[in-house]
Amino acid sequence: MAFLLKHVDKTTVNYDTSFTYTIEASFNGLTLPEINPAILVDTVPSYIELDFSALDPDITYNVQTVGLNNVITFYFPEITETGIAYEIDLKCKFKDGTLNGSTCTNNAQLYLAGSDTPSFTSSAPTVTLSIKAQWDIEKLMTSPVNNNPTPGGYAYYSIFLKNLGDRGAALNNFTIKDTLPPGMTLDPIFVPVVTNQGGGILNPNPPTYVKDPGDTGITWSITQYTGNNLLFIIKVNIDKNVALNTDLTNNVKLIDSEGNVLDYSNQTSKVTSLLPMTGISKYGPNHSYAGALISYEIYIQNNGNTALTNLVAIDTIPANVTIEKVFPGNFAIRGLGTFPAKTFHLYYTTDDYSVVNPSWTEIGVGFPYGYNPYWTYYNLPTTPNKVTRLKWEFPDADIDFTQSDAPRLNGVVASNAKTTDTAVNVVNYYADQISPAQTDFTTYLDGIAEINGSKYNHPSGSVIPTDTINYEGFINAWASPVVNPIIVDLLPIEVQYSGNVSVYYAEYFTNQWVWTKLNPISGSGPQIIVTSEENYNNTGRTRVKIEIKPFVLTQRSLMSISFDTTVKPGVTNTIQNNMLIGNEGKSIAYPSYLDTTDQDGDGITNEQLLITNTVYNNVLFSTKYASDKKVKGALDTNYTQWPDVGNTYNGGPALYKLSFINISNTNYRNIEMVDILPHIGDTGVILTNTSRGSEFPVYLGQNIAAELTPPYQGDPSPTIEIWYSESYNPERFSESGGIIPGDNDWTQTAPSPITKVKSFKIITTGETIIRPGQTLNIYVDCVVPLGVNEGLKGWNSFALRGTFTDEDGKDAKLLPVEPEKVGIQVKLPGKDTVTLGDFVWIDANHNGIYDNGEVGINGAVINLYDSNKVFISTTTTTYDSNNNPGYYSFKNIDPGEYYIEFIPPNGYVLTVQKANEQNGSKPDRTTGFTDLITTVTTPGSIDMTIDAGVYPSNLLSSVGDFVWIDSNKNGVYDPGEKGQAGVVVTLYDENGIRTDYSAITDSNGKYLIDKVIPQKYYAVFSNIPQDYLFVTAKGYVTNTGVTPKLIDVPSGTFVDTVDAPIAFNDGLIGPPGLPGPSGCCYTYNNLNSIYLDNQEVKRGCTVNLGCSAVNNGEFSSYENNSNYVILNGEGTFMIDYSCYGEFLETPNEKDYIALQLKLNNDFILQGYSYTTENGVLQGEALVNTTGLCGTNRKNILRLVNVSTGDIRINNLNFNIIRIN
Repeated sequence: MAFLLKHVDKTTVNYDTSFTYTIEASFNGLTLPEINPAILVDTVPSYIELDFSALDPDITYNVQTVGLNNVITFYFPEITETGIAYEIDLKCKFKDGTLNGSTCTNNAQLYLAGSDTPSFTSSAPTVTLSIKAQWDIEKLMTSPVNNNPTPGGYAYYSIFLKNLGDRGAALNNFTIKDTLPPGMTLDPIFVPVVTNQGGGILNPNPPTYVKDPGDTGITWSITQYTGNNLLFIIKVNIDKNVALNTDLTNNVKLIDSEGNVLDYSNQTSKVTSLLPMTGISKYGPNHSYAGALISYEIYIQNNGNTALTNLVAIDTIPANVTIEKVFPGNFAIRGLGTFPAKTFHLYYTTDDYSVVNPSWTEIGVGFPYGYNPYWTYYNLPTTPNKVTRLKWEFPDADIDFTQSDAPRLNGVVASNAKTTDTAVNVVNYYADQISPAQTDFTTYLDGIAEINGSKYNHPSGSVIPTDTINYEGFINAWASPVVNPIIVDLLPIEVQYSGNVSVYYAEYFTNQWVWTKLNPISGSGPQIIVTSEENYNNTGRTRVKIEIKPFVLTQRSLMSISFDTTVKPGVTNTIQNNMLIGNEGKSIAYPSYLDTTDQDGDGITNEQLLITNTVYNNVLFSTKYASDKKVKGALDTNYTQWPDVGNTYNGGPALYKLSFINISNTNYRNIEMVDILPHIGDTGVILTNTSRGSEFPVYLGQNIAAELTPPYQGDPSPTIEIWYSESYNPERFSESGGIIPGDNDWTQTAPSPITKVKSFKIITTGETIIRPGQTLNIYVDCVVPLGVNEGLKGWNSFALRGTFTDEDGKDAKLLPVEPEKVGIQVKLPGKDTVTLGDFVWIDANHNGIYDNGEVGINGAVINLYDSNKVFISTTTTTYDSNNNPGYYSFKNIDPGEYYIEFIPPNGYVLTVQKANEQNGSKPDRTTGFTDLITTVTTPGSIDMTIDAGVYPSNLLSSVGDFVWIDSNKNGVYDPGEKGQAGVVVTLYDENGIRTDYSAITDSNGKYLIDKVIPQKYYAVFSNIPQDYLFVTAKGYVTNTGVTPKLIDVPSGTFVDTVDAPIAFNDGLIGPPGLPGPSGCCYTYNNLNSIYLDNQEVKRGCTVNLGCSAVNNGEFSSYENNSNYVILNGEGTFMIDYSCYGEFLETPNEKDYIALQLKLNNDFILQGYSYTTENGVLQGEALVNTTGLCGTNRKNILRLVNVSTGDIRINNLNFNIIRIN
């Protein structure tokens, strides 16, 4: 199955505007249908220029011309799994010359599995070529350049016809008419010039023209012009009788075929007097040093408005410079490029500088003004005497006479020059019309390098992630030699350095700028030293430094230093970069960067480095993604995927793994996944016409987790939103990206129980980005119901889509996809395995016992652990075969000892633990863990009694609230009496078992025990101040600090009457009694206290209590040398002990000392006090013996050694206090 969409970003364009066809193709299927080969055929007119630079490199193509069209065939990679989407971006332009108004209507056809019939066809809107012109005509005087014309002189005019609108617009059958003012006529000899500088069609070429009578104007006739800059040049003569300061206004018009003036231009020139002047100047290096090669240029120009005759320029060479070669130069008329057919002469002298009229030696026999070979140099004498002066003689120099190739002088600086010296070059010049004058040029011999250069990038256009960008630093040593060049490039964060350094240089003096590659020889000659430092100064960018040394880039020479970088995956923005260029030594540059941090590493921090121009690359990217779904059942070691199925047992877990795989080179975010859980009669999520074929439902568990792999350093962990629907037909996106209508009951609040969920949706949020090469995995806990027949299968699938940022910076989505379905099947347990289960119910009467009529609840998470509490498996309560909720099981597990952890559904807490009672709740309500399960240690064992009760948390209650100092001992709180801080209040259940409900009074004497399961409790107050007693006057508490009767705590209430008054023991309340476990006093009648010392007790045996009674109330008795105490009658008793225990033998690391209280046949401490070394043991219990024994039976209380070995106990204090 596949889907195809096509759209275009523009519908009206000109020749210079490209438009992009975007073709989206997705390949979906709950199974893998016949897809390959997948071929896309796209047809465009042949007048469309195609650009495939943005094409995904995994997609190949070819182009064939068929009639008037180009047929493009795209070949997708082999589709081995469904749930994958591609985007093809085809950039197009109308070719130059295409008729205005032409259109491109494009359609694409997708062929699958070798079929000759397209499976899908999609067309994009029509794109129209619309060319709109804006014609402009302008006239300028181009010579004389710097002055106005003079009477009897001449001038050159340029007329520019420009199209300021869309390139390629046609101007047909038009004329350009130039009308000259009185006093100005066309030069009869000069042939008007027409040059097409703006491309396009010019017909005829050159255009025909007609001069007006008397040469007072000119008209050009043109049939068609489609360029954007057409240049006309005319030469005019100025009448010698025109008065000075006369304004001569010239008019030119652009006229269409109907005689309409489309545009015009007026140009006014003021006639001025003769102004003979020249512009002679000398150029050379601004800096150099002793022994360096040096080169000068001399510029000779006529900048006046009249021709010069007998123009002479004499160049005096600095005394500390020897000139060895000279290039005479080439000369022309500025702006026209014409070469006067005349000859000039060049001379030199070696006479001393002091000789005023030296003897001259001619070089050659005269040189044409404009035909001297560019690289022809003439050697000059250097011994015994060097050249001191050179002289150029020009018989005449017309207006705007100038050098086209300037004369050059090459030589060397004297080896004995000092860094404080200068080399001053002086040029003297004169002509018949101008007086002698001079100019000079100074070179500082200080060794400073004046850096000139620029930066280039190859390619300079668009790139895609993983492309190579070659950065080139270009050094021009025009202004000075550069010793040991250095480039420093702090690379953009979007690229990474990949090497391939290459250095070329073009030496001026010996190689005449012929480019040569520098190939270093190890240990000899110039070396290329490259260092790269990642995360330079914690910028996240890489600094690349390349040094060439030892090396001198001589003045006027060029150097190119380049290296490769790779565009990082996921880059979508424009990449921009510049670099620093310097040398090993002091340098100056413009534009400059003050190297205060010594980036070039030459030890100088006050020099200027050149900061180059910035280069740019626009990043294109391929857009595609893949998806995958797997499942792992309780009986599976690894995940499975279609066509295989996972295996679990009745009521067992099924862990689904939903994956978004970024196979493109761009980033994705806001990933949206929709999963409709398996059920009978189900179909695909977006493939709604395809049946999944599920044979039973699967229910959602509690846990959904996200993982991004491989992780990128610095990226946050993925964050997700989870949405729930209780419908098998929720509203969702479609295969085309539209909407499938359905039930819009999505909510982020999980229903309770969680098994009500029929569909769920995952959306990544925040800064979660899936980078190229990364996979987003979503793990979803589910559970199959109980009672499913072996071999039945439940099939699941999901659909997804992702968001990326397109080239315009806008959010865009690729087509949704749905990969192959995955199946889970039920298997029966093996004969050598064991089974645990099976029920979680709502304990309506909160008694910890399952009672008839109480119902089960789905959505409780059940975790299985081994005897060392190492996690094994998890499941969730679900329906049994009769559709009753609350059931779970662990099957096919190995025989052994286990713990089970219960996690109630949201809105529930565990009820009280009744682990030792039939139908009792097995887990500890505070930890969720059961006691160690030892009932399935043999093969085939089944224990389905590991049940748990839960209670609605909104029906929990609270107990409080006050302990105060009862100053008048009346048992009533009176205004002004203060609360007592630090008193501990603990609740015991009606059987006298201590609970974990406890609180400590605050500074005002207040306390609150919150989230209490409704039932009946005793409250025990302890830790009151020393020398204080409980006040019993109003019956809040007994003198032992225990409430005299059970406190009834109804559902959802705050019982705020559990108070306790205390008072200072001033002897007025009653007899002080004996110290008790709470630091309070008890009377002789309600206290039995036993003390013994230095008694050895074997492992598993009981302590001999019948030997040392300090006091014996009537409620208990003992026999001498007996190992028990007899509790007479029924009632509630507080029992506590403390002692010092010792090992009788040297213990190992696993040994411990421990004691337990035992009433009749049951241990009554929730745990037991133990120590792994000799030390203090303590224990406390509140027990109710009502109903335990008949009137003719005794309640026997023992203290048992449950240590790992034999022990000795010392200083045993054993107290029994009757509460009621």
